[in-house]
Amino acid sequence: QTELARMLADTAHITVVGDEDQCIYVFQGARVENFEHFETDQFKDFKVTKKFLNTNYRSTKEIVEKSSSLMATVKGRKEKNLIAYPKNGLGDSPQLWQCTTKIDEFSFIKEQITKLIKSTSLPSNNLKNIGILFRKNAGFQDYSPGDTFVKFLRKNSFVVNKNKDETYTAKLNGFDNCPIEIRTIHKAKGLEYTAVFIVHVENDNIPTKYWDEDFPVPKKLQKQIQPLGDEEAHENEERRILYVAMTRAEKQLFLTYHIDSDKKDSLTPSKFLNNMKLDYKTYENEEEE
Repeated sequence: QTELARMLADTAHITVVGDEDQCIYVFQGARVENFEHFETDQFKDFKVTKKFLNTNYRSTKEIVEKSSSLMATVKGRKEKNLIAYPKNGLGDSPQLWQCTTKIDEFSFIKEQITKLIKSTSLPSNNLKNIGILFRKNAGFQDYSPGDTFVKFLRKNSFVVNKNKDETYTAKLNGFDNCPIEIRTIHKAKGLEYTAVFIVHVENDNIPTKYWDEDFPVPKKLQKQIQPLGDEEAHENEERRILYVAMTRAEKQLFLTYHIDSDKKDSLTPSKFLNNMKLDYKTYENEEEE
């Protein structure tokens, strides 16, 4: 893409738009370093003029501030001072919910989206859609082994349809006023939802474990060399993935995790949560009692 841009621009003009905090496709060859190399290597003969867009027109002030605090600790990152569009208002503080089991986590989400959908008849409610975002397909796909979110919804008064792109659309029986989209964070990039649920925000899921294996674009074919070690670069990208998920939300944002595991060791909440002062709550599944 860069070579094509050079050939097309030649000695003319070129405009590049992007947000390095939303660079989450390293496995396709996209790298944060491309922004730096634009000036120092790729188009170093050009006169570069920068324009910073620091207003978020999608989210409330609370969501913008909490998601920005997630990225503020990245070493070497240029400070952005993002602000929310004033008309978006302060909004509700993003909520962090601890659940005991995976089924408890699914139950909490089911209860919350049911409340949200049933409240859309109120004049003050302008809920248009809900996004349920997972880091991995295995957490929600109906063909994955074990308990998955799609299987759970189908057992609990929801109609769920699979889309051609491996995402799902759901609705509560008897309510057609608010579509629910279930997809990975990567497939939610560029989209927006009135309310967002980010599921399984646990270590080894967000962030995933680092594994040293060539991506579809092999390292030997990647011309730009990153200044960070592979593990640190991986963790930074995982942080950006969570940031992308959080910034899909317009008005309400929920992050959930569970602590009981099928394995010997208990699960632990994501290390990324330490950087944000979220409204912490514990869920008790009354349906199991």
